Amino acid sequence: MVDFIEASESLRFSYKIPFQNGQKEYFKDVQIQSITKTQKQTDGILKETITFDCLSLWYEENTFIHDMKQQEGIISWDFKWDSKFADFTTRSLQFINNGHVESPILVEIDGPVTNPKIELYVEGELYQELPFTVKIDEYEKLLYGTREGKFYLNRQKTDGTLESLFNLDVLNPKNNEIVRLPKNKSCELKLVADDDILNAKVTIFAYYKAI
Repeated sequence: MVDFIEASESLRFSYKIPFQNGQKEYFKDVQIQSITKTQKQTDGILKETITFDCLSLWYEENTFIHDMKQQEGIISWDFKWDSKFADFTTRSLQFINNGHVESPILVEIDGPVTNPKIELYVEGELYQELPFTVKIDEYEKLLYGTREGKFYLNRQKTDGTLESLFNLDVLNPKNNEIVRLPKNKSCELKLVADDDILNAKVTIFAYYKAI
């Protein structure tokens, strides 16, 4: 168990709430503060007291996948919450953040792609625009995340290694670098580029103070 904890990059609680038409799963990031060490009980089970530090609010992960390879001419999103498309032929998604704080995002764009850009519209108006001056080659990925304490902009190379892209040639320092969804607003997130974005995944983290 200690080896598992030491080898884990992150730990989190999982809490599943059953409903009549399915269930919802929520997570909370944690780290272990302390763990007792005793012996096996008479029933043969090892029982320990573990103290956790909670690093986040409860949150749900809402993942949307755009994959042109699934079927030619079709854009497919695998979504797990109430959502709708602005236009079936566009690479945009409309949603409402019902969480208690602004929602961070994780964007993964597969290459080849040139100069991708994230646009966030709120109540129909352009709210935020974040262009990346970069060329991502085939079998590479652009990774952009805005979670608290996990803010990054990386290129994932073909061998799986990560290269940080935080430099003036890729990101304009005059732009607001952190894209997060405001609460209880009608939002639209667009991914655009100089060429087609064939494959991308967007994960939205909706945080709750109580569930």
